[in-house]
Amino acid sequence: MKKKAFTLVELLIVVVIIGILATIVTLALSSYSAKAKNVKAKTAIEEVQKAIQIMAADEDGFPADCVSSTRYIDIQQGGASSGDSKCTSGDLKLISAPKDGKNNPIKLQYTSETNYRISGKTADEAGKCWYVSATSKEGLSEPTDSTTYCP
Repeated sequence: MKKKAFTLVELLIVVVIIGILATIVTLALSSYSAKAKNVKAKTAIEEVQKAIQIMAADEDGFPADCVSSTRYIDIQQGGASSGDSKCTSGDLKLISAPKDGKNNPIKLQYTSETNYRISGKTADEAGKCWYVSATSKEGLSEPTDSTTYCP
């Protein structure tokens, strides 16, 4: 009686097919990871926007001392900090410190006494910046240079 068994070639073919399928699944899942980080960052920016609107309603506007075209404030848990005591805003009621797609703090800039800009980097390799402003304008932009954080 002859035993039935798999040959070495048949086993190697099965191993190669499993390897190819594993590679395809890994590549597909990595793109979903970046997309999920981008959605999380966009949601964090929207959360900060709502906190700023609540603060502005409570305080009758934005802090005039913080208006600047170049000053960015790191949003941190319990408030925002720029290292400048007059631009610390503990009035932002945030439960946790929001992060962008690269796990950096979300940035806030008061561009005028009635406008602001919130920004953070996307998780993909292009390093684009997601932003939203008081006028509800939102979108993606390119950083102007390596030292500027999401203008």
